[in-house]
Amino acid sequence: MGNTTTNAIIFRHGRKDGNNNITEEQIAEILENGVPGLNEIIMGQKKVIVHFGSDFARTEQTVMAFKTYAEKIGLCEFDGYLPSNNRYGNEEMFAEFMANPEIVAQAKQSNWYEAFNQFNPRFVERVQADMLEALIEDLNAVEPGSTIIMVGHTPTIEWLTFAVDTTGKISRKAQLKELTGFVFTRNVFNLKGKAKPSRQNRIYISGTIGF
Repeated sequence: MGNTTTNAIIFRHGRKDGNNNITEEQIAEILENGVPGLNEIIMGQKKVIVHFGSDFARTEQTVMAFKTYAEKIGLCEFDGYLPSNNRYGNEEMFAEFMANPEIVAQAKQSNWYEAFNQFNPRFVERVQADMLEALIEDLNAVEPGSTIIMVGHTPTIEWLTFAVDTTGKISRKAQLKELTGFVFTRNVFNLKGKAKPSRQNRIYISGTIGF
């Protein structure tokens, strides 16, 4: 008997250029140093799954730069890929973020979560529900004991975090900088070699990346 932990590490993409791609300088930094915080968490792990993130190229660019670094130094062992999923970010979603100048102005004064909860809470709830559904599907798609590494965006990573963190432990004022994020964890109870959902089979935040 035992308790197997499955993780999804989701962090914000690196610095982007005017074309919304990751800058060459940022890629070079990742290739040289990896991602602080992430390096330590996945060191020595045997089943690391690369997720291509959202519809935007910068998520795949960031995670593949990290994979190249990790393989170069033998940081961990990779065990496959998961495809990109537009529920983690797409053009229509981000256009809706920017559609109301009043919300954008409020967001710059406080943060995106507070601004949208005030002006359009249903949008927040819809994005959270879609992302949480996608996360559950991804965790179900990998073997227990795996760690998914995925790159996403702000404020959607924070909104997903708040949906999981029902206790309010994570500040709703949290705003991620580049290459920072959260560790989403789910436990699976094992009985005689067969993985079964436990009574504690919920997703929770077990750590952070970069802060």
